[in-house]
Amino acid sequence: MAQPNPAVKLTHPAADEALLDETPHDLMQLLRQAAQLAAAHGIDSDPFLQAAWLAFLDVSPALRAQLEDKQLLVQLANLRDRGLLAQA
Repeated sequence: MAQPNPAVKLTHPAADEALLDETPHDLMQLLRQAAQLAAAHGIDSDPFLQAAWLAFLDVSPALRAQLEDKQLLVQLANLRDRGLLAQA
């Protein structure tokens, strides 16, 4: 199952502002409410973000399939590099 990439982070304030400017207001409102609910129940940010990512993948089957395909190709390449899988 695909997981969010923790290495990808928006660290530049302008990038954060651009993301917020492009996000519809009602979506930002719902995300804030979900974050407030998670915080009120003592849920750390990592499980909250993972749940949000999985929910996004649940409604984006094409993206899920694309990520799973990429992950499979990486695994196959790794097995080939280790000599555990024959080259076609």
